[in-house]
Amino acid sequence: MACRDAREWHEEWQRRQVEADREASSAEAHRRAETERAEAHRCPLCQGRGYVGPRVCHHRPDQDAINARGLELVRAELVGARRNAVQGEEE
Repeated sequence: MACRDAREWHEEWQRRQVEADREASSAEAHRRAETERAEAHRCPLCQGRGYVGPRVCHHRPDQDAINARGLELVRAELVGARRNAVQGEEE
């Protein structure tokens, strides 16, 4: 009897833990969504519309510069890879 009671108590405790975890996760998701809505509302790029022209706005004024730098790095790597491939063929 004691083992069954302990098992049932433990199973109930586990159910409560799962429910508490779900509630905490849901609350965190709601907080993140509210923060994102507030950022969108304050965004100087899209003025809360969510789009800059046809593109989705990420509410980061420096995003175009970040993207340009990333593209620059990728292009430099591609040029280097092509150079290495050509040199490998010549050898």
